[in-house]
Amino acid sequence: MNILLSAYACEPNKGSEPEVGWKWALALSKRGHQVYVITRKNNKNIIDEYLKKNSLDNLKFIYFDFPSWILKTIKGKSNAYAYFYIFLWQIGIFFAIKPVLKKIKFDFIHHVTFASLRFPSFLSLYNIPFIYGPVAGGDTIPFRLRKKFSNILVDALKTQLVLKGIINEDDWPGISENIFIDFLKDNYFAELKEFEIMRDRFDMMSQVESLVEQGYYSKQWVRKN
Repeated sequence: MNILLSAYACEPNKGSEPEVGWKWALALSKRGHQVYVITRKNNKNIIDEYLKKNSLDNLKFIYFDFPSWILKTIKGKSNAYAYFYIFLWQIGIFFAIKPVLKKIKFDFIHHVTFASLRFPSFLSLYNIPFIYGPVAGGDTIPFRLRKKFSNILVDALKTQLVLKGIINEDDWPGISENIFIDFLKDNYFAELKEFEIMRDRFDMMSQVESLVEQGYYSKQWVRKN
């Protein structure tokens, strides 16, 4: 298959989001697919260096960034408006990829980084099957958006059931009346944070143990604080 990956962050051996984008590209290419990755131009040097040492004929990269003066204006030295630049970059690649889409027939487009509720991908507007995610965790969906997400999920379910011949179009009204979507709260991140706080406290206790023995702090003070 011909696959177009959208990966704002994509660099080998860097970890975090860049590693996520890179691993997706690598894994899909190793399965024999023809993979094209559109990513930032500042990722080019490290990617080119990797490709010189590793032959990957079915993995191609398309680089896009706005001119440096736009980067400096928006992001500045403190990188305070990085999220805004990511949003603009998504708009930019929508137009930058058009010439490629005219030459290559893609089986689907897959947006992999950053995949979060904060960052849309306008590549979904092309008439090509589109995948978004895996979506990052730890986000809370605002209540006003939940109804819209519910409608999107229900419409997607209807489309899949009809296309796969499981139901007919006429069957849907009766089925949809019994579909309810409940957004459950994910406690994993709250529990993880509590664990980190407890671990830090135990580490601190071990560090002050020698000071207690020398009489700098009392055991009562340590328990209290």
